[in-house]
Amino acid sequence: MARIVSDGHQLINHTYSHASFTGYSPGTRALTAEERRREIERAEAVLATIAGVGLKPYFRPPYGDSDNAMLVQLGQLGYAYSVMWTVDSLGWNGYTANQIVQRCVSRAIPGAILLFHVGADSQDAVALPELIRQLRADGYSFGTVSDVLR
Repeated sequence: MARIVSDGHQLINHTYSHASFTGYSPGTRALTAEERRREIERAEAVLATIAGVGLKPYFRPPYGDSDNAMLVQLGQLGYAYSVMWTVDSLGWNGYTANQIVQRCVSRAIPGAILLFHVGADSQDAVALPELIRQLRADGYSFGTVSDVLR
């Protein structure tokens, strides 16, 4: 994490354990306000210790699941932005690297936020070099979430 930060990348809070706050996407029970607070604050504390940075004011809810209570609580905890995405690569859903590139390039717009995942089931990392090449060829540049939201 420290290297990621030193390389110029931005970290944003995505909770400690990736539990859905509303329970909607995974079909689980909604977290209580106290459970939500602990998830947010634990992630903040761990990353401050490991990488030496704070995560505020940006938060992304696991699965993109949110509700009004979460937005109010985020504000109370110092998070001014609940960051969502414009294009989901769907790499987590078994898309091939070529399908990921095609999907993201065809949906790219100025200011878009692209969502990728890592892991054995995702081809996002394999797709990134070609995706970056094609987007640059189309005149796009890249920035952090704070760059995009300025």
